[in-house]
Amino acid sequence: MKQLSTIFISFICILLTGCGGSENSTFQTKQSELSQGVSNWNNSGLTTYQYTYRRTCFCPPEEDIIVSVVDGNISEAVYTPSGTQLESSALNGLYTVNDLFSEVQKAINDEVASLDTKYDGHFGYPTLISIDRDRMIVDEEITHEILAFQ
Repeated sequence: MKQLSTIFISFICILLTGCGGSENSTFQTKQSELSQGVSNWNNSGLTTYQYTYRRTCFCPPEEDIIVSVVDGNISEAVYTPSGTQLESSALNGLYTVNDLFSEVQKAINDEVASLDTKYDGHFGYPTLISIDRDRMIVDEEITHEILAFQ
């Protein structure tokens, strides 16, 4: 009987560890992918670049935005295809590649409900960041995409 209870307790411990371990493993994998992306990005030495940004969320629809970054700072942004330039005050709501890496790191640290990421295989910048912070809250999900990079 003692052997049976020891086996039962061991089985329960494995189940409990497995449940927590799986989620933990997911965040470890995401952290590893992020670290590789950051490493590739830092090795590229790029501080001046341009990319097309798309945000998908439960918010008013807007055009994609061509974001120009010079020496690591956003210098201008233009809606596409209309060509309307964003006001300088609106630039604070946009992201450099390093800012996007920070968004991923924050999601990992917060252990969000769902995190999907993809990175460029050469330069390492994130091409997709999809975050659901809380499964119980409706319409708070957000997706950031880099559609074109120069």
